[in-house]
Amino acid sequence: MKSGVKYRWLALIVAGILFFWQPCQAQNPAMERVKDHGTIDWVGQKVIARGIGAPPQKYYGKPQARPLALRAAITDARRNLLEVIKGVHIDSVTQVYNYMVRDDTIVTRVQGIIQNSSVDDKQYMSDGTVEVVMSMPLTGPLGEELINIASQPPGPATGVLPSQEVDARIRRLEDRVKAMEDKLAGLKQINHQQEEMILFFKRFVEAWMDYTASRPMMIQAGYASEDKLANLNKKFDDQETRLAALASKLDKMAGRLSKLESAAQPAPSIEAAKSKTEVIYSGLVIDARDTGFRPCLKPEIFAKGELLYPGDYIDMQKVVRKGYVRYYRQIGRAQQSERVGKLPYTINAKGTWKGERSLEVGGKAYNTLKPIMDVPDAFLATGKVVIVF
Repeated sequence: MKSGVKYRWLALIVAGILFFWQPCQAQNPAMERVKDHGTIDWVGQKVIARGIGAPPQKYYGKPQARPLALRAAITDARRNLLEVIKGVHIDSVTQVYNYMVRDDTIVTRVQGIIQNSSVDDKQYMSDGTVEVVMSMPLTGPLGEELINIASQPPGPATGVLPSQEVDARIRRLEDRVKAMEDKLAGLKQINHQQEEMILFFKRFVEAWMDYTASRPMMIQAGYASEDKLANLNKKFDDQETRLAALASKLDKMAGRLSKLESAAQPAPSIEAAKSKTEVIYSGLVIDARDTGFRPCLKPEIFAKGELLYPGDYIDMQKVVRKGYVRYYRQIGRAQQSERVGKLPYTINAKGTWKGERSLEVGGKAYNTLKPIMDVPDAFLATGKVVIVF
């Protein structure tokens, strides 16, 4: 009797554990569910889908039944994998789907890549059906395809392009255009100053040539009358005054030009070179736990309203092979990741920024990261970034 009660209690405990474990598993942020098609494993960097297949009715009970059912299950799983890939977020605004609706060839290429997906598990059911679990890495050929299409403008989105995100993108584009206009204006001003300097220099040379051409007249000065000698001295004085004025203007123009050139190309290159020697960090670890952050292929990192990562400085060849970031759930594992090297720079995210799939970091991180953005082979340019969420 006691034994029966004991087993009943054990059964209730197991049932309770399973009851609570299922929702927790479903809510695991690392496993993002894409409707009923499958999941995105952001930590494992892969997409996962199930497929069920049955043999044609006429083959039930025959040797061909299992292979045909397995083939049907694999086809179903790959169809679901395609739907999961469509639901992958490129950034905080767009999904892969937004690119596919614009270009059917993307679908064709992704379908071709999916043919290399692997069967992770298969089960043969008593009714003759087969269930398979298949996966495809988000790195390698699929990652290369997704990153390449992300460099193109996406097609129209349905319900995934909030107006505030559109406004944010427009503002970022306007800032970039203004920065380019300011740079061009500075270059035009420099060119104008250079032209003025050339003109002044020509005048200086002409005056000098007039002055030197008049020097032989000094030989005749001893034989000239007092009036002619006075006129000659006056002419020399005027020429020397003119030369002095031109030389003074030339010096001022050179100073102005130097200031303009310094303003047009401020210290980024100097600071970058300086930071390259001083900053010894081998990678970047961002602790985004408790911020509500959700992963994507290309998360954007902001500070002081400015995009720090990724930027135009990034080495796309390395990104295509390894992705923009790597995700972890434990800070210790992230800091020991081979991707960030032996001495990673660890920072805490302040929160998400204009959406759940981009992050904001603080001013101290800005001061550290900003100077090295344009340093070739630094950890930002080579994508040595991991996020803990």
